[in-house]
Amino acid sequence: MARFNIKDCLHSTELIDFLTPAVQIKAEELVKKSKSAEETIKRIYLFVRDDIVHSNDIETDELTSSASDVLCAGHGLCYAKAHLFAALCRYHGIPCALCYQLIDGDGRNVVHGLNAVWLEGEQRWVRLDARGNTKGIAAEFSLTKESLAFPDAVTIDGYFADTPQAIANFLTLTPTLTQARNTYPSSL
Repeated sequence: MARFNIKDCLHSTELIDFLTPAVQIKAEELVKKSKSAEETIKRIYLFVRDDIVHSNDIETDELTSSASDVLCAGHGLCYAKAHLFAALCRYHGIPCALCYQLIDGDGRNVVHGLNAVWLEGEQRWVRLDARGNTKGIAAEFSLTKESLAFPDAVTIDGYFADTPQAIANFLTLTPTLTQARNTYPSSL
């Protein structure tokens, strides 16, 4: 498992860019009436899962990478949606890590991105998958029972405070989603 201080999961990074005005405005808007960290996490989760579309579920060729890009475009791949989820949580002081699974992507293993939030009161991580529900893919919000988009996928060990280089390169160096479809990362 990747080792880091939980406080590292509160930092803004190049792709988890919560210091951008658009992300800060959305973060404030989402949780105006939240009364607890758990309620804040749920509001953020539901927004990213339900209001930000997974890029493969729509006809687009635009590839987004950073939290602010995803928010502006309204869509992103699982990795990019995980960046937005992490950015919104971190803005509110909730430690949020990136984590990954291996899933079957048309006959070959591909990396799938999701998140883990640190529940301070319980001193534990909870994985949440805001990929977005579609035919045969359904993840639900729960801080007690894991409900992931790909429950039988192989977990890649570790929680990551920053985007692994293989994912960052894939998102930032691939010009279009059409080109990306054949080059999804198969490892970190």
